[in-house]
Amino acid sequence: MYDRDQDYLMEDYGEVLARYEALVSQKRSGYFDVHEYELIFDHYYTHNHFKEAEELVTNALVQHPSSTALLIKQGQILVQKGETARALDLTRFLSTVEASNETLWMIEGSAYILEKLPEKAMECFLKAFELSGRDEETGLQIAAAFEHMGEYHKSIHFLSGITATQPDSEQAWWELGICYEYTGQNEKAIQSYERFVALQPLSESGWFNLGVLYNQEELYDKAIDAFENVLAIDPEFHTAAFNIGNALANLDKHEEAIRVYQDFLQTDQGHALALYYIGESYDQLELPDQAFDYFLKATKANPNLADAWYSMAGIRHEQQNDYEALYFIGRAIKLEEDMAEYYLLQAMIYESLEFTEDAIAALERVIQLEPDNEEAIQNLQKIKSTER
Repeated sequence: MYDRDQDYLMEDYGEVLARYEALVSQKRSGYFDVHEYELIFDHYYTHNHFKEAEELVTNALVQHPSSTALLIKQGQILVQKGETARALDLTRFLSTVEASNETLWMIEGSAYILEKLPEKAMECFLKAFELSGRDEETGLQIAAAFEHMGEYHKSIHFLSGITATQPDSEQAWWELGICYEYTGQNEKAIQSYERFVALQPLSESGWFNLGVLYNQEELYDKAIDAFENVLAIDPEFHTAAFNIGNALANLDKHEEAIRVYQDFLQTDQGHALALYYIGESYDQLELPDQAFDYFLKATKANPNLADAWYSMAGIRHEQQNDYEALYFIGRAIKLEEDMAEYYLLQAMIYESLEFTEDAIAALERVIQLEPDNEEAIQNLQKIKSTER
């Protein structure tokens, strides 16, 4: 996690590794210089062979006990094992002689991350980042550590530092997009993903994330274009088709949306939300019978889809079939007990059936949930004045 690619390579690296592993398998010891031990350690560490890396650094320190380079490798292992107290003791000692070593500050910062001390980690990581010359890999490692803590603003600091000096860093733009999303900065997230797909135009994930954000920002035409790019890259990415339907519906292109959702259902016949959204589009087209059929199909696919029960109640109420409407709204309220709009519709149904006390109780529940709901307040006042 902490060590950057070395700027040196040994021509006989493979021979050194083979010789070391042969000695280990024979349970024999042999001499290697510090440089060779570092290379073998890096091989194990970067391939997540931590047990072998720990054994190697233990043996290496027997031969070279005063090597600060090997002690730094030991610090990496201590953090990997979660032995943060020992790691911090070691880094404090080494900082007196290796204060300009970026890996040392990376180790200390990572130990503070494990200790859930982000401010102290930030101090260490800032030193490491500057010492690395604002290196891309170092910055990405730091950003990842803060992301795992949920400290997205700190991740953004380092990722922005990378993109400022290395504007072609695909990974930095991708991670920036994610961090901006998590912090609710959708406009900046969109800009980051747009930079990412400019660098990586065949990334279906990049286009998909952009499409989702465009939808959230009500940029529906752009969302459709983004999702169509996803499908051009990967025709099996069916969720993109589903989201095209959403964007079309938001543009009031309900006939087109229905066709897209129905095509999507060819890949997932029991997709409750797709069935529900088809119902919504038919409702918007003022075709209540077709809408009701799809809302009913949605509840069969997912009986816990409260909005579908609510929508069926609304249609039946408009059709003056209030006893059936009362059943449907009851199912919706049982699933979602804190939805004011559900109780408002229930009150209207009760009022149509002349169940005055029940209507009052439903309206009082609306006002309990939403004290400023003017419609409920006015309806309640009207019913109570009529009773007098």
